[in-house]
Amino acid sequence: MSVIRVVSPATGEEIAAYPEHTPEQIDDALGAAHTAQRSWRRIPFAERRDLMLVAATLLRSRRTDFALL
Repeated sequence: MSVIRVVSPATGEEIAAYPEHTPEQIDDALGAAHTAQRSWRRIPFAERRDLMLVAATLLRSRRTDFALL
């Protein structure tokens, strides 16, 4: 599998590398996202808001861990 490398223009240092995906893999991912969105939009707004607030709280509580990734 081919890899896409991300290089800092300031330093020339490689800062990330990602696997390249086939058009079929991209289509599959987009189809899955579309399916998930159809389910998500059926959840009442207040419930979606509450879920997002919980997710934001969890992310904030682990922000140092994420910063180290």
